[in-house]
Amino acid sequence: MNQCKALWRCSISHQTKASRFAALVGSKILSGLFHFPLTHAQSSRLDYLQARGLRRLQGQKAAYVSRISNKTVRATHKVKRWSIVILRQQLLFLGKVLRSPVDSSLRLSCFEPHTNLKPREPPGHKRKQGRPRLSWAQVLIENVCKQHGMTRLDLKQLAQNVTKYMQYVECLCERVQTE
Repeated sequence: MNQCKALWRCSISHQTKASRFAALVGSKILSGLFHFPLTHAQSSRLDYLQARGLRRLQGQKAAYVSRISNKTVRATHKVKRWSIVILRQQLLFLGKVLRSPVDSSLRLSCFEPHTNLKPREPPGHKRKQGRPRLSWAQVLIENVCKQHGMTRLDLKQLAQNVTKYMQYVECLCERVQTE
């Protein structure tokens, strides 16, 4: 962000600055994050970085000093939270994985063949001591199923219909955005 100080200080409109911020900074940050399982703390940190960059565009002080919330800053620039953008990308990619044939490499990289979306583990794998590794697909499926009272099979069947699944993803992202 420091490399763009000249751009942030020039006299173009805030909307133009926000679009350039999204193109220059946001695209680099978001370019591959949907493949990783983000914890709540990581999502919050990502949203904070976005708000901090937007504040820098306007020349505002931090939220604690200016008493303007990050939600208000994003609303003035009419941008979605980065965590919501990543959630949408993750859900769309998960739908693509769930719609793929049972023997496709895309599906086999995440799930055991001919199972109810059981996580894929290498043959002869013995779990090591400590916290289990996070898999983006498993974390995402667990969160969606828990929040909406669905089973894995229900989610799998919903993903088979592209139109309904897209509507579900958009509805879910809008609901999370308003929280």
